[in-house]
Amino acid sequence: MKTPVTFSLSADAIAHQVLAISALRVVLKYEKKVTPAVLSRDRIPAIMELTKSVFAKLTLHLLPFVDDASMNGETATQATEGDDILLTIALFVPDKSTATEQGVIRRLLEHALSMFVLATAYADVDEVASDRFKQMGFDSMDSLHALLASADPIPERFPLCWL
Repeated sequence: MKTPVTFSLSADAIAHQVLAISALRVVLKYEKKVTPAVLSRDRIPAIMELTKSVFAKLTLHLLPFVDDASMNGETATQATEGDDILLTIALFVPDKSTATEQGVIRRLLEHALSMFVLATAYADVDEVASDRFKQMGFDSMDSLHALLASADPIPERFPLCWL
């Protein structure tokens, strides 16, 4: 049996995570050819809008497990504005899931969302980086699907895809 659990994600926190990953990519230069930083604090409004679009797509990918989803409680016909946008998604999770297990699901949601935002932002700038971010997003989505489809409890030491 599955129980709906609501997860709330801050679009502002996602935007800052995206900026941090983008900055680390440039500073650490772990690739032979690194494109210049295209994402900076002055682009946060654009990143926030991109985050909303990506959240909608992520919700569609999780549709079999979704009970409800919204962005700042907006209706289908009227969007809301605000400094931070709260992205909420209620997912059917295995019964008796613990707070720790739900934390893993939340982190996987955040990670997938951040990776897909980066993949979209870099799509026309650096195809290799975009593809890498997209694959990391899909890896998180695969883990989410496996966890949500399982009737078994989530292992305490679930291997997180980004470690």
